[in-house]
Amino acid sequence: AGSQDNGTQQYTAAGINSTNTVSSGDGGFCFIDQNNPNIQITSTNYNNYFVSIDGGNNFNNRYFNNYGSFINPAAYDAQSKKIYAANLVNLAGNINTFLRWEDPATGGGATSFVTVPQFSGSKVTNITISPLTPNRVFFGTQSGAIVQVDNANSGNFLTGTIIGNLGAS
Repeated sequence: AGSQDNGTQQYTAAGINSTNTVSSGDGGFCFIDQNNPNIQITSTNYNNYFVSIDGGNNFNNRYFNNYGSFINPAAYDAQSKKIYAANLVNLAGNINTFLRWEDPATGGGATSFVTVPQFSGSKVTNITISPLTPNRVFFGTQSGAIVQVDNANSGNFLTGTIIGNLGAS
């Protein structure tokens, strides 16, 4: 459970009970790998993460140079073992990108800034992994567009399909 100003709290039993603080700072999005629950990931501000590969007993930090929002949108794909995260700016200053972390369970692994022109200069504000189609990721943007990106697991320049536009948020 990520909670602002209180880090990330880990529940060790069902129901209302005490928790353990597993990462500090401002707690954000958290993930437990549905195929391997030993892989647990917490996030803190600006696209920075803590990863456990032993069921939440120990967490190691991984920082991505503050490339994200304060509480940065992210999603974990248990099938491909990748994190997809919003990216405010990469080294080239292009905001039409998302960050793809290739293998969080290694505590390192390669990262890529992936360009999607259909973001149209708008910041990514929501990310969802398709439960039906492998390697399909949906990105919501600040302008209200919903962009579907197929084969999001590979390549550094991808074409998205705008499947909806809800107007500016």
